[in-house]
Amino acid sequence: MLHVHPSEDADRVSKCTYCEFTFAPDIKEDLHSHREIHEQFYEACVALGYRPGNFVPRELIKRDGRAQAESDQSLEVRGEGVLMLLRGWFD
Repeated sequence: MLHVHPSEDADRVSKCTYCEFTFAPDIKEDLHSHREIHEQFYEACVALGYRPGNFVPRELIKRDGRAQAESDQSLEVRGEGVLMLLRGWFD
């Protein structure tokens, strides 16, 4: 529960910043579901040696990659921008 941020709204929905799972912390089944998803996500990240970026980093990578790909810089620099853009969409 280290990565969980409770909502301040009346809906009482929380979101885990690590696995991005949204759940109601006062419902036992939701807590159990979050624990299972979180553990599976963690195990997959460890096995693959890669953790996809969350929403904000993904959007920043897409924005910066598009700007770099459409720039008037060298072909190599624009190619790196395309790769950044693809990574943002992959994540």
